Amino acid sequence: MIKITRCNETDCLVLSFQYLGSAVKLRTPYLENTANRKIVRAIARRIAAELISGTFKMDDYLNADAKAKVLQTLPLHQRSLPTFASYASSWLSARDADFAPASRRNVRRVIERYLVPALGGLEINKISEHELLQLRLSLRQQLPDDSINLSAARLNQVFRIAGQILSDAAANYSYLPLLRPLLLTGRKQDIDPFTPQETEELLRHVPVILLELFQVMLFSGMRLAEICALQWADVDFELGHIRVRHSMVNDKIQLLRKSARVRDVVLTEQLRLVLGRQYLKTSHLQWVFATDSNRAISAKTIAGRVWHRALSQSGVRSRTIHQCLWTAAVELFADGANISQVARAC
Repeated sequence: MIKITRCNETDCLVLSFQYLGSAVKLRTPYLENTANRKIVRAIARRIAAELISGTFKMDDYLNADAKAKVLQTLPLHQRSLPTFASYASSWLSARDADFAPASRRNVRRVIERYLVPALGGLEINKISEHELLQLRLSLRQQLPDDSINLSAARLNQVFRIAGQILSDAAANYSYLPLLRPLLLTGRKQDIDPFTPQETEELLRHVPVILLELFQVMLFSGMRLAEICALQWADVDFELGHIRVRHSMVNDKIQLLRKSARVRDVVLTEQLRLVLGRQYLKTSHLQWVFATDSNRAISAKTIAGRVWHRALSQSGVRSRTIHQCLWTAAVELFADGANISQVARAC
């Protein structure tokens, strides 16, 4: 992190940062004021980008008074800018803490599989709309490693990540960013909750051992990954709430990284009865929904196998498992909950 401070003797702005384990202070010719702060912040972003990409040269900044102005006026073609592959790798490393583990793996997979093969060798500032259009046309065709064409939603994800990387590079190196690539229209995510009759039919055809799990999923507003990671230590029958603070990612239990997802779900009478029955089954184990070997039930197994089989056997129209959240929201509204209460639960 680069700090911007004011020199008490000259009233000029100073950049302070760490380079090769040493503290570096660069004095600029800009006096302390709002306009000059914006200029120095742009210089700081550019130095930070060079530190990340490994192109920072200390010799270029030894005479900070002169170099700070030269850096602003230097033509773009005279600067040494990294390739897309180099900058994308540095960009992902610098934002490691901004992503949850599953999201980070997904972003890395998109960069390595789709973006680097097409754009990796190009300098970051030489990528134009033409290159992005050619990439989109090529991805719309069947790829060698794919059995089906890329969906519109997947294509949109690829170009959103590309847009974030290119916009960040444009801000760091002070050149005109690209227009946002045209996104395709993906499948519409309709709000389509289950009716009470459909809910009753669905619960009648789920495996008996998973009945309580499906009831919690349909009535609580918790996601399947959160339910499978639920521990008895997080359930408080006296205070009447469930503390949601874990999630299951690739069958591994992880703490929720986003504070907005950590919440307390109110124990309604319906949930009390459901968890009361489950308590008789697994109270001696760590997990609320566990196997006999005290392992949490796999969310991937429920979503990939049990869910669609239960829908087929019950005769209920096929829908995504995400509609359970909307079903729970409808139930909460019917019980008299307001919008803020439903938002906290779901």
